[in-house]
Amino acid sequence: MRWVTLLLTLIVSMNSAVALASPLENGIKKASEGDFKTAVELLEPLAEKGNSDAQYNLGAIYYSGRLGVANPAKAIKLFNTAAEAGHVEAAHNLGYIFYMGAGAKQDLTLAFKWFSQAANAGHIESQVSLATLYVNGQGVTKDISKAAYWFERAAEKDNMQAAYNLGIIFSSGEGVEKDYQKAKKWLLHVAEKGHVNAQFYLGNLYLNGRGEKANPIVAKQWYKKAANAGHAEAQYAIAMLDFIGIDGQPDYEAALAMFHKSANGWDRNAQYYLGHQYYYGLGVKKEVMEAYKWFDLAAANGHSDAHYMRSIVAHHLTEKQVDTAHKNALEWFDSNHDNPHKHYDLKPHSH
Repeated sequence: MRWVTLLLTLIVSMNSAVALASPLENGIKKASEGDFKTAVELLEPLAEKGNSDAQYNLGAIYYSGRLGVANPAKAIKLFNTAAEAGHVEAAHNLGYIFYMGAGAKQDLTLAFKWFSQAANAGHIESQVSLATLYVNGQGVTKDISKAAYWFERAAEKDNMQAAYNLGIIFSSGEGVEKDYQKAKKWLLHVAEKGHVNAQFYLGNLYLNGRGEKANPIVAKQWYKKAANAGHAEAQYAIAMLDFIGIDGQPDYEAALAMFHKSANGWDRNAQYYLGHQYYYGLGVKKEVMEAYKWFDLAAANGHSDAHYMRSIVAHHLTEKQVDTAHKNALEWFDSNHDNPHKHYDLKPHSH
């Protein structure tokens, strides 16, 4: 399961009021205008007097290096002082800094402390980050039920990644009671807003009949949404539904087209089935050398059965044809390697 990446927000606060009178407001205004030297001159006296907003914004300036050289140690000291006084954004930033080891030695216990403080104060990103720490057992004992609690708090405030992760948790039943209806509720919430992975996962739930009777037609609808966004696994799922024929009638030509899209995203299963279609002439003219190429690519991409099929295909080719098909695979490999894709155990062709 892939969890949300923690993000640091160190953007100097801005006040939209036209007339700014106080030194704090003037300091923030100067920072927003890019005059960080004047901003520091205005904010430092306030920070020394214990103004947590001034401490936070001053810390953001020092941390970001807007004065020319970053000073994370000074920034952390300012964030710490502000956070101890209850400043939520400062606490969140400290959580990130200690989680990432960005400007200070990584300390997951401190990351947990500061994310907890900000999360309890209602900071959405900290709630997601805290849930992530519980999922991974970082700085705290792993506890999926507590992770679900914090993901739900963030999801209720419309955080899409939290809602997606919550859907995955309820679907898996790890640390919580398995509940496909809750899983679908949260996945639908974000899938309808365009969350591609949620769309794909919903397709899986409907296809496999999780929580209700299997519905391949609805599954295909969700797969299509994800596929249109370039999700290679969703493209493969659609291709398989066409290849098998959910109404009992395979559509090999449609499957071929979608397998190609998925294969271009480096889905090894799609590459493997392209080999089948070209070898047996399903929805396309039989082309044994093209079949070898796709089995070769799938094998290099870690598909164990592709090795076997490639050897079968090789018996129908001359040594020269095998060499040519292998070179075609290499050319495809080189020309498509920059396409967005996930790595399995990719390796250059050497066999």
